[in-house]
Amino acid sequence: EMLKYLDHPFQLSVQARRANYTDFLKHAEVTINEAVRGYQNQPFAEYAESLKGYLREEAQKPRTDRSNLIVIGVLPKVGGENEKAQIERLEREQGYVEAGISSMGLPYEVLDPIESIEAIQNFWNRERAVSQRYRDAFANQVHAPRINGADVEVPDIV
Repeated sequence: EMLKYLDHPFQLSVQARRANYTDFLKHAEVTINEAVRGYQNQPFAEYAESLKGYLREEAQKPRTDRSNLIVIGVLPKVGGENEKAQIERLEREQGYVEAGISSMGLPYEVLDPIESIEAIQNFWNRERAVSQRYRDAFANQVHAPRINGADVEVPDIV
């Protein structure tokens, strides 16, 4: 309903792909194996095997960071229009979007002009968009596995 009111809606739906943790897992397993060899401790070796299994399972989990972004703009009217009138139309368009999102009870953030331009550039430039999506996903800890010792404990170790 909200989009019906907009003259020229430009909607982007962003979803990060699953990150490839292969290199991280190889490095983690080498590091863990070296530590186990250094201590020669059976309970520690069991814990290490459990930890490696946990990391492999975590790496397989899908992690997506999905967000919808609506970029609004106003095209100049045929026959010309002064800057003030264009700004008024742009504010009206923004009002429609904010009212629609608020009525859905969704949290939102209004992008500044530079962020809006970046969003549009990322839409047209796939390589830049992918790298920035991963950066944003990492910042939101969507692609950051969290390790909690309690999750990887070997139950029979006293």
